[in-house]
Amino acid sequence: MSGEHHAEQLLIDYFHAMDLFVPERVAIDNVPFTPNLDWDNWARVDFLPTGTNSSTLSKRAANAIMQVMVFVQANSGAYEVKELVDQLVDNFGIQRTLSTDGFNIHIDRSERGQGMNTTQYGADWYMTPVSIYYTVFLPTH
Repeated sequence: MSGEHHAEQLLIDYFHAMDLFVPERVAIDNVPFTPNLDWDNWARVDFLPTGTNSSTLSKRAANAIMQVMVFVQANSGAYEVKELVDQLVDNFGIQRTLSTDGFNIHIDRSERGQGMNTTQYGADWYMTPVSIYYTVFLPTH
């Protein structure tokens, strides 16, 4: 597993540990997923690379964005989506660092995007994106 993928798995594990969504309600790239139209909420997680740069002589830094799109039933009000998004932003707070197997992931910032109505999988949903900007410090071997 490459360093970036190792970091992505650590972030997904941390996301699941928050217990905001049951794992079956989280769409992840290249994993079959169809939301149940009776669900009150679900999420989609995507990883967007932004580049690699040298940070020190002993480590490399890879910058990336974890994009979490929070979906709730359309016309269900703003409370539920606001609550979920607030918890995501708080849990992926600025200056948080996650570590495993020599990898350090530093959360640079988390931002809430503008919510919007959308049609996904043949149903109407209200979606709010959360962008989590982070830097992975990769060990050099």
